[in-house]
Amino acid sequence: MHILPVIDLLDGQVVRAVAGERARYRPVRSRLAGDADPVAVAAALLELAPFAAVYVADLDAIAGDGSPRNLDSLQRLGAVLGRRGVGELWLDAGRAAWTGELAARLAARGVALVPVTGSESLAAGEQPSVPSAGILSLDHRAGSFIGPPGLELDARRWPRRVLAMELAGVGMRRGPPRELLAALRGRAREAGRDDIALYAGGGVRDAADLARLEADGVAGALVATALHDGSLDAAALRPFFAGAAA
Repeated sequence: MHILPVIDLLDGQVVRAVAGERARYRPVRSRLAGDADPVAVAAALLELAPFAAVYVADLDAIAGDGSPRNLDSLQRLGAVLGRRGVGELWLDAGRAAWTGELAARLAARGVALVPVTGSESLAAGEQPSVPSAGILSLDHRAGSFIGPPGLELDARRWPRRVLAMELAGVGMRRGPPRELLAALRGRAREAGRDDIALYAGGGVRDAADLARLEADGVAGALVATALHDGSLDAAALRPFFAGAAA
């Protein structure tokens, strides 16, 4: 199972996400790093385990006009990932038009930019245009889908990688959205889409949660708070990276 550390960017700083209520987000206070600088936080996270990918949410781009306010921070992050051999940067930047420029710069460092299309950023009735290597985030809040009606029900419209995002659970230590994942898995099966890989977003508390997700057949999980507060330290993560290069 793939474990992806999460970096939420707001105005050039890493913030702690709280239940998807972005007005409440404040600079992260982490046991791993002394401040909320993206490079410092990323470097500290990458000391924990040989992560193959990092997930970044550009909250300014998602909530605003898609302006490249965090472009410099993202380029600096890409440099860190490239030096550490991290192959992918998953990026949700809403409808931003500047990601092609960033992708080219990251590629020069050996890092692939993987676009994440959040359903919350789609207009009603819009069919998500997700590249073959991209990811669709099916965004929910307290069980209610946020996005074009019916998209979450029709697995024929999904790409190969789908993120089950429960915003209400983000940073709240409530456990991952296993019921949502099970429902999405059932819809994929009914549509004959056995090729779909599901990822968990929001709520992972500890190694036991990760083990349950792995047993459920989930392809991966996003993790943030549990890394920063020490609930998931290097020792707890190690079993999930058996055989991975350090």
